[in-house]
Amino acid sequence: MLKKTLFINESEKRVVVDPEVTLAEVVRKQMFLTGTKIGCGKGTCGACTVIMNGSAVRSCILKMRDVPEDARIITIEGVGTGNHLHPIQLAWIVHAAAQCGFCAPGFIMSAKALLSQNQNPGKEEVREWFQNHHNVCRCCGDDPAVDAVMDAAKLLRGEITTEELWSKLKEQTNGSPSGSADAAVAKVTGVWDFGADLGLKLPEGTLHAKLVTAQENQSNILAIDTSEAEAMPGVYKILTYKDVLGTNYISQAAYASGSGRDGAILSDKKAAAFGDAVAMVLAFKPKLAEEAARKVKIKTESLIEGIPAAEVGDRDLAPSTGFAYLNEKGKLIIHTSHTDISHRELADSIGILPEKLTLVPNPAVGMGNARPAAVSLEGLLGVAALAVKKPVYLEL
Repeated sequence: MLKKTLFINESEKRVVVDPEVTLAEVVRKQMFLTGTKIGCGKGTCGACTVIMNGSAVRSCILKMRDVPEDARIITIEGVGTGNHLHPIQLAWIVHAAAQCGFCAPGFIMSAKALLSQNQNPGKEEVREWFQNHHNVCRCCGDDPAVDAVMDAAKLLRGEITTEELWSKLKEQTNGSPSGSADAAVAKVTGVWDFGADLGLKLPEGTLHAKLVTAQENQSNILAIDTSEAEAMPGVYKILTYKDVLGTNYISQAAYASGSGRDGAILSDKKAAAFGDAVAMVLAFKPKLAEEAARKVKIKTESLIEGIPAAEVGDRDLAPSTGFAYLNEKGKLIIHTSHTDISHRELADSIGILPEKLTLVPNPAVGMGNARPAAVSLEGLLGVAALAVKKPVYLEL
């Protein structure tokens, strides 16, 4: 373990950390500064951008062993507040650059690093900066972001006033149902919670779920061996189709969007596609659940020999996340970004009366809500929460 002193948003913090964890994990999980988002987890989307010692860095790939002692780190929470917006945050609202808001904190931190070095950049310089720092917006590209930086620079140089910038405000929705100013402010200041942010606020004892999936298309499932995984300390339970209380089946027609899956929540005798969920590991720590999932052995028989497996679905800007729990009245509450599924069919599939089920939408992520078509996130969460009677969090 490492012991380091960091200055986060000008506040001195002493942390004890695993040298292999990332700065993003420390900021989010130990400092509870969830404005820093983790999107791709590979440093290619820029959502995790923070400023360290004056430079924009992608915190999701920066290991703590590489963070200098006494590093000065600024996150979106240290830039401005709702009552005192930074010029970049104000310009972001004016130019409707927030949209869904997931990428906004990373873009704003990147822009702040740029303007601290150059308060008079050209449009192409701004665009090139964002490209070089891997800042990606799936909602509307980088044009609104570039325009926002140009106006923020003018405001910082004193060429326009705050009132003049507000006057340029365009009609916009910012990805929220009401398109309210409050939502826009929350997004540019990092206090707008997405699914993974809400997951960090679940109570102690919440179980983390990880899936064991089919690794080929069209295969018979001959056996599922969970014994080695179940013996691991900290593993609470491993679920298979035998633990599903309902029909275990959801049709594609159940989804209003037409983009849902068609088949079993947890595959029983057959996996129809690569990525089909075969088992679900529940553990008290996400990394333990991942490790245990790798120890579950599935014996299969391919039905289409010679045809290579192809992963179904897409993983874009943000992970698909959700959580479920039983409230004090025994009602099942499922939070996901995908609530367009037939309420009655979902209830039948997981084994609960429709009136005992409530679906709650998490804030949507533009073009980043794509989930594997072979997986029903809502179904898996419902099955798990009903099986163990504990809160369950799942991130795909």
